[in-house]
Amino acid sequence: MKFGTVIRVLSDMLAHSIAERVNSVFPDLSGERLYVNRAILAPNNDDADEVNDFVVNQLTGTIHEYAWTRLIHMTVLSTVLSA
Repeated sequence: MKFGTVIRVLSDMLAHSIAERVNSVFPDLSGERLYVNRAILAPNNDDADEVNDFVVNQLTGTIHEYAWTRLIHMTVLSTVLSA
């Protein structure tokens, strides 16, 4: 696809709110079912953060944030940059 190409999207495929978008991709966030084969694409990080915040607020249970994930990320990043 070259720059400036127009992509037509059918009107019934458009979502007009984050809730509508999330509910069409993940119809039952409260269930035990895993959605590993589904994703919502966002054009930028701010939009992705907004979708993520909405989804997290719909989940039930206790949310745990593990500090070591940032450490692993920083370790991998420093390894890549020093290579």
